[in-house]
Amino acid sequence: MTSLSKTFQDAVLVTRRLGIKYIWIDSLCIIQDSKLDWETESVKMAEVYSNAYLTIAATQSRNGDGGLFVNTPDFEVSDSVLPTVTGDPYRLLFRRRIDHHLEVINIVNPTDRGDPTSSFHPLLTRAWVYQERMLSTRVLHFGPQEIFFECRSDLFCECGRIKFHGSSDSSPISITKLLHASALDSEVDGYDWVDVAGYFMARLWRTLITSYTALHLTMTSDRLPAIGGLAKHMAVRRKSSYLAGIWEDSINDDLLWIIRTTLKTPRPSPRTAPTWSWASVDSSVDVWDAVFVWDPDLDYEEDSRGLCEHYSTVLDCQVTPSGVGNYGGIAYGLLRISGLTIEGVLERDNVIRHGKETVVHYVVVSTGRFHIHADYVLDSPGPDQVLSGADVLCLRMSFIQDGASDNFKLISLVLRESKQQPGKFERIGCFFIQSTTPPNDLQRSMYADGSVRTVDIV
Repeated sequence: MTSLSKTFQDAVLVTRRLGIKYIWIDSLCIIQDSKLDWETESVKMAEVYSNAYLTIAATQSRNGDGGLFVNTPDFEVSDSVLPTVTGDPYRLLFRRRIDHHLEVINIVNPTDRGDPTSSFHPLLTRAWVYQERMLSTRVLHFGPQEIFFECRSDLFCECGRIKFHGSSDSSPISITKLLHASALDSEVDGYDWVDVAGYFMARLWRTLITSYTALHLTMTSDRLPAIGGLAKHMAVRRKSSYLAGIWEDSINDDLLWIIRTTLKTPRPSPRTAPTWSWASVDSSVDVWDAVFVWDPDLDYEEDSRGLCEHYSTVLDCQVTPSGVGNYGGIAYGLLRISGLTIEGVLERDNVIRHGKETVVHYVVVSTGRFHIHADYVLDSPGPDQVLSGADVLCLRMSFIQDGASDNFKLISLVLRESKQQPGKFERIGCFFIQSTTPPNDLQRSMYADGSVRTVDIV
C-alpha cells in the first residue's frame, strides 16, 4: 500500500469502508510500457466502467499526490441589516455559494479551452476521463469543498444546491450524462426512448464530440482511442459502421464539423485520422445540431429538425485500424464523394480583431471571395502547409437551417490535392454562405461555373 500514490491509497480506503471487495485501477491493471497490452485492454473500457458498481473520482486532484480528501474551510457567514416597510430591521444571513462546475467545459462556457472547471475540478478537463464518466453507472466525485454523487438519472451534492446548476426536473440536466444514459436505455425516468434511437442517437454523438474535443489529451494519438469505449457502447444500439469517429448511417451530417476555437493548432504529426474526420485536428470542434439539455417534453425525432438538404453523395468510405479493434487509432482512411465543385485559390490576410492581429484565409473563385474556417494552422511548416496562392477545390456539401427560422447556411468543404497521394484530396477547412432565406440563389451564383466531380479525400 505504501508504494501506491496518495490518491490510490485513499481509493482503497473508500472501497473498504463501502464494503466492496475489489478495486480496478487502469494504470495498475494495464501494462503501461506494452503497446499490445494497452491496445487490447483500452478497447475494454466500455465494459469495465459500465459494469462497475461505483467509480471513484479524485475530481479536485491535479495528480496522484492530491488524494481524495481535503480539509474544507469553514463557511464564512456574513450578515446584513435591511430596512422594511414597517420600519423594523430585517437581518439577513448569507454565505458564499459553493462553485460546483461539474459541467463539461464547452457546454457551459463555449470559449477556447479553459474555464472555472480547470481550477475547481481539473480531473474533468481530461479527455480520457470523459468517457469514463459517461459510461459509469455511479460516480462519487471528491471535490475541493464537498462530495458529489452522479448517477444515470441525477446529480447530488452535500450542500444540496447543485440542482440550481442545471440538475432538476424544472431545469433539465446537462447532456453530459443523462442524455447518454437515455439514448442507450429503453426507459429512463419514465420516458420511452425506443422510437427515438435514430436521429437522436446521431445528434447525441455529435454533441458528445463537441464536449470531448474541448478536453485535454497528453498524446494526440489518443484522439480516437480515448472515446472508443463510448463508440463501442453506442454501436450496440446504432447498428452502424463506425468510421474514424463518424458513423455510416449519419455520415452526411457528421462530415459538417467546424473548428470552434480561434486558437488553432498545427495538424498532428503523425496524423491521427483521415482529414475528413474531426479526429484529424487537435482543436475544439462544433456541429450545427448539438443537444445541450435533456427534456422529455422536447421532440428529438428527425421530423423536428430544421430544414436540411445534402447535395453531395458519399459513394464509399473505408478505414484501416492501426491496432486491435475498430474503435481505436486509424492507419488509413478514404472517403469517396461526388458533388458539385468549383476550383479556387487560397488567399491569406492579416486583420485586427479584439485588438490583436489575426490571420484569416479566403478562397477566391470565379464567382466571389469567401472567408474560410481553416481546420488547422495552414501556415505551419511541414507537409500540411498550405500557402497563399495555392490551388484549392470547393465541394458543395449541404444546406441547413441553423437554429432560428431565418438563419440558413450553405456549407462547402475546402480541399487541396494531397502531396503524399497525388490525385487524392485533403480537407483543409470549410466555409458557409449565410442568409435569412434559403440560399438557392446564392448557391446557384457561387457554383455557376462549377462541375460535378467524384473525389477521394484522405
